[in-house]
Amino acid sequence: MSHPADVFEIPPSLIEAYRATAYDIELPGGPRTLRIGEVSAALPASRGHTPHRIAILTASNPFSRPLPEEVNEARHRLLLDAVDKAGLSCWPAQGRDPSGEWPPEQSLALADPGDDVLDAWMLALGQNAVVVADQGQPVALRLHPLELGRAAEDSSSGLRAAALLWTEAWSTLNPDLLAEALHPDVCYESQWVFSPLEGREAVLAHLAGKMRTLERLGADDPSVRLQVQLGTTTSGGPPQPCAITWQGASAEPQMIVLFRLHERQIDRIDICIPQLFEPHVMTRQQVKNA
Repeated sequence: MSHPADVFEIPPSLIEAYRATAYDIELPGGPRTLRIGEVSAALPASRGHTPHRIAILTASNPFSRPLPEEVNEARHRLLLDAVDKAGLSCWPAQGRDPSGEWPPEQSLALADPGDDVLDAWMLALGQNAVVVADQGQPVALRLHPLELGRAAEDSSSGLRAAALLWTEAWSTLNPDLLAEALHPDVCYESQWVFSPLEGREAVLAHLAGKMRTLERLGADDPSVRLQVQLGTTTSGGPPQPCAITWQGASAEPQMIVLFRLHERQIDRIDICIPQLFEPHVMTRQQVKNA
């Protein structure tokens, strides 16, 4: 089953605008401003640990399309909740246009997020790029996994981001992470169910209901708790990213989940019998090197 991802090009003028932006962070030791291309200095300690990376991510104005202030504020609260559930340290930040033509964008500076997490959240929040400051390295832009250049280097980057986002949503039982990543006409189909679900609202309601049930029952019964990990399936073609699910203490996966992308969103989700697709779990190092 092959689900190719479509790609898009970010206008060069927009990339230049991102490069010209000043990225302000409210750190415990005082404010700091990051600029693309400048070498990142030592980072402050957080929770007894000195991070090696800070990444600046916003939920505002998806794909640089302006939204009303109250909508952006609601999106920022969702980001705060997702970061908290992911257990990441963060500080308030903003992207500031030095010319003043574009209002500041409320953002978060995250401590030590992996590339995989950033890709998944760009997909979730509809963001063209994030700013990454690795200690001792020039501050850089990491572009959306479906951006033309990135997809040309790694044709699986978009599907891997979708699988990682699914994994994060189920690991934290947070359906809101998937809301904006789902296409309005998304189709959800399971090999255990005859009728597919169609449309974002129907799919989200179904997923939210299942997550609430797992949260309620799993508190007292470990046998119903899910473990979801990123993996690949090689059946019938080249390796394809997927999400692999176990329940309770079972050593065998119960299902794998495959994705298709269209218009920078997930437009198809297939819940499949694992024995038909030869799933393989990706190690942390494989994810990091992907």
